[in-house]
Amino acid sequence: GPGHGTARAVRFCRRGRALVEEEWIIYMSSQFFQISG
Repeated sequence: GPGHGTARAVRFCRRGRALVEEEWIIYMSSQFFQISG
């Protein structure tokens, strides 16, 4: 979220990614759980 992992978030944004690693993991986990039920 905002203010969390700012430096890493900036690096990801420069690489064209909008999510930091932790948020990406949470996102993927939520997708997985939605698929599995």
